[in-house]
Amino acid sequence: MSGFIAGSNDTTTASTATPLSPASTLETQSYTIVIKIGSSSLVDNVTREPKLSIMTKVVETVSCLKKLGHKVIIVSSGGIAIGLNSMNIINKPQVLSEIQALAAIGQGKLISMWEMLFRQYDQKVAQILLTRNDILNWNQFKNAQNTINALLNLNVVPIVNENDTLSISEIKFGDNDNLSAITSVLINADYLFLFTDVDCLYTENPNQLQSHLHSQHSSTSLASLSSWASRISLNDQSPASTSMFNSQMNLQKLTSPDLQNYNPNIENDTINGPTPILTVFNTKQKNISKLLKNCSTLNKSGSNIGSGGMTTKIMAAELATNVGIHTIIMNSIQPLNVLKIINYIELEFDTKKNFKDFNYKEELNNIIKLNIPLHTKFIANKKARNNKNLKRKKNKSTQNSYSYSYSYHDDIKDGNDELMESIDKNDYINKREFWILHGLISKGSIIIDNESYNDLISSTTKEYEGLLPKDIIDIEDNFHELECVEVKVGQKLPNGQLNYEIPLKLIGRARCNYTSLEINKIKGLKNSNQIEDILGYADSKFIANKENLALLPR
Repeated sequence: MSGFIAGSNDTTTASTATPLSPASTLETQSYTIVIKIGSSSLVDNVTREPKLSIMTKVVETVSCLKKLGHKVIIVSSGGIAIGLNSMNIINKPQVLSEIQALAAIGQGKLISMWEMLFRQYDQKVAQILLTRNDILNWNQFKNAQNTINALLNLNVVPIVNENDTLSISEIKFGDNDNLSAITSVLINADYLFLFTDVDCLYTENPNQLQSHLHSQHSSTSLASLSSWASRISLNDQSPASTSMFNSQMNLQKLTSPDLQNYNPNIENDTINGPTPILTVFNTKQKNISKLLKNCSTLNKSGSNIGSGGMTTKIMAAELATNVGIHTIIMNSIQPLNVLKIINYIELEFDTKKNFKDFNYKEELNNIIKLNIPLHTKFIANKKARNNKNLKRKKNKSTQNSYSYSYSYHDDIKDGNDELMESIDKNDYINKREFWILHGLISKGSIIIDNESYNDLISSTTKEYEGLLPKDIIDIEDNFHELECVEVKVGQKLPNGQLNYEIPLKLIGRARCNYTSLEINKIKGLKNSNQIEDILGYADSKFIANKENLALLPR
């Protein structure tokens, strides 16, 4: 595959969402849902005028979800874009202070528009502006979580955005896709929806479709689509790959008029041309990571008024699915499709014992039969999802009302045996680990050897206590006590030094008990009791305690 990027921006027509049946999952269970909507969906790319019609549909969707008993959070971009419109400025400035000034102008207007639209449904909203500085401390992280949960319990819709008025590059989340994933983890969401101005993720750039288009419209029946599905193959035919890439070309469902005339070329049983990707599973095969590595638009934004693009959405999906949050990329033009997509995922995916049971033909038939709009869904890590459900059941059985203010880390720390049995540290991260991996800013690196790494990943949660001086080969850069550092694996030479000819492998992050200067003096010590002899003090026998160490899923 040549790349995985967003498609055509022409979405003048769209499928219409229909009410769900009374037996739908949405009406029998309560979910926490985060909806992220980007600048390109909220503001016209040329005129910079707000797209009030789309905002109105989003408000209608949120109101509908809340009536069904769900908690909804909006992560809304658009402050800078609306500031450009307010000041009649065509091009986004390059000077940071000018961008921040536009954000200050536009953010007030943006929240006012949301408040005005929600008022029609008698729905209260609250504005939350975050920077990475706001969650650098674990207590601050939990305070942000508790604030959002309090708003949800007050039946208020939180509207989250990055505080672009104050953010600088060192403390920015990077884009609101990343912020939406972090917000989803903060409030233990079930679903993260990434609204954009395209339908889904494609195997290639659909903006280059002209060479594939046929001059005459060709209709496609369910039978012919199923026949095509049974013959189709992708580059990698391993079981993990076939479940990873479930591609569809449904001429009757695509929203772009140009794509409706597209009939895929199939030569030697392979696809030629851009094809929508329907489903990506987060498994040990690192399917989402494969998408990122193959993405041909790594540094390109989706539009000239936004800061993201399809790459940042894939990154957000990887973050969210690691902690059990299903993530969906869909077109913002019909937000009510959220209801149909959630119900489809709950009925067709969460009820299955093994996600690998899905194949392209089954997925295609389900999409057509159930009239599900085109979208890309990133299905969360199964064990993380099961653990989330287990905690939900436990909370419901011990409390009169649903609690949204608990932490995975707290339950693990308290030694909940039932919970511990459901956790596989190889492919699941808890909330505190997520905070260390994605909420903090790395200030340097510590390098361990392969033997220490193998001991680390083979240890059970109860046996492992932390990184010792003997595990450390070398360090990189300067950092203070309890600042976040990257943990890398390198090759140790017979003399105990690092082999700089072998590339380092990033395996996680940690908050160290000592400064870089101190670690440089005690690295390699076989006995931690010698720390005091060398430094004159010993605050801890560990370089990093286990609660301050987070490994990336393997």
